[in-house]
Formats: sequence, structure tokens, C-alpha cells
Amino acid sequence: MTGIALLTAINTYPNSPLRGCVNDAKNMGSLLRDQYDMDLDVVRTCLDFRATTHGMLDRIKEWVVNAPLGAWSMWHHSGHGSTYPRLLEADGRGECICPVDYDGSPDRMITDETLCDILRLKHPDSKLLIVLDTCFSGGMDRSEQLVSPREHDGVTLADVLLPCERDSEVSAADRRYRYIRPPDRGTGKITSSIVAQLPPNVIVLAGAGEDQTGADAFIDHRYQGAFSFFLVSALRLGLVDSLQALIDVVAWNLSRNGFSQVPGLKGDLALFGAAFMSEIG
Repeated sequence: MTGIALLTAINTYPNSPLRGCVNDAKNMGSLLRDQYDMDLDVVRTCLDFRATTHGMLDRIKEWVVNAPLGAWSMWHHSGHGSTYPRLLEADGRGECICPVDYDGSPDRMITDETLCDILRLKHPDSKLLIVLDTCFSGGMDRSEQLVSPREHDGVTLADVLLPCERDSEVSAADRRYRYIRPPDRGTGKITSSIVAQLPPNVIVLAGAGEDQTGADAFIDHRYQGAFSFFLVSALRLGLVDSLQALIDVVAWNLSRNGFSQVPGLKGDLALFGAAFMSEIG
């Protein structure tokens, strides 16, 4: 049994364009095809101007309810993240994904609460893997985040330092981060006090902490997300055998290459030892 995949990415934000998000989707699509033998007919994409709030929500719901049993199904998203007023948060802010039509209003964002509500539509036994390369992605639910690098089976993280060529001539002024500042005006509604929580059998690989930005970086002669670049690189080399080891290797390489964002692994603790996109008995 083969899982299904959804790849969403947005460069074409009207006021805050990015440059590496669509490349992230292309890189992940190639990885799924070349290394995990996924056919094109089970990989759907939603890119740039198609990735409106309505378009993204429709495709996420379709992905969730159609995820087959017996294998991982994956959604990878690259784009801007932001925040919104939310009760029960220590800082009074919740986290959200910014579709291409994001304007800070409640109907033009995908909040942490909305995402968790959609994920509850899944079959209880389907396994969902979500990769978020946005700012604040570590706050898209309230479960504990695993971020501390460790040693795995005698293999130290220094043994899996991934190749990375960064262009030192890209000036600081030219660097971009996957964050849109929320408008100063209110969202126009009282937000719910329900705590966003992932359902069982769901894992999130978050590219940055709940208070961190994610880099839209120039690496290996092209723009791409720093988190997505190291994630795909680690998987192509085949040096990690679990999601826990994978996030550790990615975190180590981000730090060693000067990126301040700290990725995390969230969700169902029983699945942290599973391999990326592995079949499930």
C-alpha cells in the first residue's frame, strides 16, 4: 500500500514575496518519486496563486480523508507563517499558516486550531506526516516538542554533517524570512479558548520554534528553505532510520551552518521511532 502526498508552496505573496518555497516542493516531489517510488498520480500540488485559503483548505481536507491505511501519507508546506490573537496562550497569540491571499483577517489564514480540526477528520488508523517550513511552525499545536540533538546507535551527529554551499555574497538585506507581520488591527472575532492538539497517529516536523523565523536561503546556487534543504539532503543520503534521528540531524546541520531556527518533532510519541514514509504493518 502506498500513501498519498500533498505539496503546497507559495512564493507569490503580493506584498512579501519569497523565492525558495516552490523549489522546496519540487525537491520534495523528486525525493518522493526517486527514493520512495511514489507515482505522480498520488502526489498532488497546490502552488503560488492556486494556494488561496479556500484552495489550501480543500486540498488539505481531501488529503486527510483519503489517506490510506498501511503507509504514511505526507503533506509538505513551504510559505509564510504569522500569528493572531488567541485565548489560553501565554503570549496571547496563536500561530497560523499564511495562504497567498492572507490579509490578517480570520477568513484568510489557516490557524493552528483550524488545522487540528481538519486532522480530526482522518481515519483513526491512518498515519499522517506533516512537514511545515514556515515561521512559528513549532506552535501549530500544543504537544511537547522534541528538539534536543542526541547520539543514535553509536552514530554521532558530527558523522552526518551534510554538504551545504551558501553564497556569502548574498547580503543581509537580500535575505528573507518566512514571516508576515500580522496587522495592527484586530481579527474581528473573539478567538476560541480550545487548545489546539494533534490527534493520534499524526506527526509534525516543524522547521522552526513557535517564536522563531524560518530562513528562505540561497543554498547550492538556488533559493530554498534551509529546513527543507537539510531535510531532503539527509533523506537522500539515507543515513537516518527514524524520524527522531532525522530531526536531530537536520537541527545539527542548521546550527552548524549558521541558521538560528531550531526544528522540532511533534505529535504521537509512539511514532517518533518510525522511518520517514515507511510502510506500516
